[in-house]
Order: sequence, then structure tokens, then C-alpha cells
Amino acid sequence: MEKQEVKIKNYQEYIEGMEVEATVEVKNNKIIRPGERVMVFKDSMAASSPIPVPREKQHQAIGVEGVVTGTEIRESDKSGSLIQILKLMKG
Repeated sequence: MEKQEVKIKNYQEYIEGMEVEATVEVKNNKIIRPGERVMVFKDSMAASSPIPVPREKQHQAIGVEGVVTGTEIRESDKSGSLIQILKLMKG
């Protein structure tokens, strides 16, 4: 089963084992539940670019598996789409 990809800004804290939050848009009514495993990436150009990543930036483009420890669903003010706030821990 393919894991959901999640990008976070506080990647270093995540790598150090702290619980962090990520915001994802709910697509195709696919809600992520506590206990699910996800692939976590640093929110950077290296992680979102189709261009080959220079060696010194590759650590930013490598996903590290994590587990969802909590979730909250909100409605976006702008588009009306559902936004899910995830709490994640490296695992």
C-alpha cells in the first residue's frame, strides 16, 4: 500500500523525535487516521522539484517514515475544501 506523502517545515525537530504538526488538504475524501504510517519530507524545493537534486541537498528530498498520532479536520476559509491537521512522530 502506498503511503501518503506529507511535507513539513520543522523537519529537524521531526528527525530528532519530537511530535510535529503538518497541514494537508483532503483529496478524494481520503482522510488520514491516527496510527497510519506516512512518508514525511522537508518542505523545500529539493522535495518538490522534478530536477535532479544536488548531493548537498539530497537529505531534504529523502522521505522518513512516520506515524500519525492525532488528527483534526477543518474547513478552509478560502476554497471551502477540507484541511486536515496531522500530529506526526518519526517511527
